[in-house]
Amino acid sequence: DGLYGSKKAMVDGVNLVPFLSGKVKGAPHDTLQWRWIAQAAIREGKWKFLKGGKREYLFDLENDREELTNLLVSEPKVAARLRSKLFAWSGELKPAGLEAKGMSEVWENYYDFYLDGKPAPPLREKFRPDNSGDKQGWIARNAKLEVRNKALQVLPQSKRPPFLVLSKLKHKGAFKAKVQLSNEKPGRLGISWRLEGQKDFADDQVATVEIPVVPDFHEHEIDVPAKGTVIHVRLLLPAGRTSIRTIEFSSQSRAQNSWKFSK
Repeated sequence: DGLYGSKKAMVDGVNLVPFLSGKVKGAPHDTLQWRWIAQAAIREGKWKFLKGGKREYLFDLENDREELTNLLVSEPKVAARLRSKLFAWSGELKPAGLEAKGMSEVWENYYDFYLDGKPAPPLREKFRPDNSGDKQGWIARNAKLEVRNKALQVLPQSKRPPFLVLSKLKHKGAFKAKVQLSNEKPGRLGISWRLEGQKDFADDQVATVEIPVVPDFHEHEIDVPAKGTVIHVRLLLPAGRTSIRTIEFSSQSRAQNSWKFSK
């Protein structure tokens, strides 16, 4: 039968829900294989064999869940068996083979850093902090930054609302963000933050206020209830052009971090 008993909706696979819910015991497959662009892998019991471009890896997931030790050389028979099975399975795909496309530079760099332990490559120019013009480490997203007319000018270059990014902070605990700006459109002004130990920004770590159009400079305040050490922030801005004179993060009425763009 097909999916939900329909003969028209045939599925080439096994429904994993009964196994996950515990209604069915045992393992749904003897092996699992998958391919994505230039990468292919097979899982058999505790073993995982991974091929990315010309690189090959063998991991013992029972004793090495983080995939830190490549056992390709020390377990050649296991690697050969899984390589053969993966190659046979990939021959049934369309297009056939272990690669649908060649290995990109992005994934070569990923394998270098995460699997081979090599130093991270230098950031591409578009991701490097631009400290020219006294931007003081702030980077724009969906916009261009210029320092002129005694302010940091945020010039949108996308339909998405612009925001600024600042990393390498070490701000401990909650703080009040004060931003002196003028803006041509009403909208949301906010701070989102990432704490030490977090890999990404959390959805619930954002504080915002709604602001009207302010043709003249006005200071807005945002209470940021951070718990921990803040290492990375985003300054969320309304759509349209915004001019910023100062940004200040203060705790207990004492400024800990401040940026002035009025030079």
